[in-house]
Amino acid sequence: MLMLSKIRALFFICALTCMSACTNLLYYPDRFLWSHPTTQKINVDPFMHPSLDGTMLSFWHLYSAIEKMASNKTLILFFHGNAQNLTAHSAYFYWLLKNHPVDVISFDYRGYGLSEGMPYPQGMFSDGLAALDYAYKVYRENKYKKIMVYAQSLGGYLALRSLKDFKERDALNGLILESTFKDPQKVAIQKASILGYLISGEGVHDLELTFLKMPLLVMHDRRDPVVPFSFGAALFKEIPAVKKSLIETNQGTHVATMFIDSEKNRALFLQFLNE
Repeated sequence: MLMLSKIRALFFICALTCMSACTNLLYYPDRFLWSHPTTQKINVDPFMHPSLDGTMLSFWHLYSAIEKMASNKTLILFFHGNAQNLTAHSAYFYWLLKNHPVDVISFDYRGYGLSEGMPYPQGMFSDGLAALDYAYKVYRENKYKKIMVYAQSLGGYLALRSLKDFKERDALNGLILESTFKDPQKVAIQKASILGYLISGEGVHDLELTFLKMPLLVMHDRRDPVVPFSFGAALFKEIPAVKKSLIETNQGTHVATMFIDSEKNRALFLQFLNE
């Protein structure tokens, strides 16, 4: 029974981290339209943009409902988590877009939503870097007030690796990491003991995060059922940001910080955006 429970745990963490060394069957993208911002009176510009290898990726540029001038707004590039596609994950920001001067660029990794190709780590790192390059170009050309990166769960792993190769990372005004981790193999080992070694930590085994100097906000639930709190705490400790903030919840949820004690946590989040 113990071995069976560990095997089940392995499959659980595989499905959530999507980093199997031997198969792509454990990624969980889909092409379903989960939500559309226009139903919330939020304007969106959907478009396709190439990854570094030419794979066409699906993007949404979502616009603040209260502010049109880019010079008054913060631009957030969003790395979403596993499963579904950007039409599901982007809904996380509707509350922000409807009430604050913030625009969000959300994109799908290869194989997700309308993006071409099949998901695999190195390809997704390239997708992340292409998205960073694109968002920075939009930031500069439209003269946004600030630019930040927000990454949830799987997206944190991809964002951290992509940021390593992003030449303009020192221009970022903030990095927000929610319910995430640096090395999927270590998460799997904690969840499934020795069976976790079947999960690849490709691209991150030697990744030191000393290159991340921008202000940092880490958000994590102490009883997160998917990614243990210790991984968020480790990131908070390792990243040598010029300024750090930590938002902790204790409800046993994953990537739900803005919806637990929402008034309090949203205020802390907005404080980080506006500092």
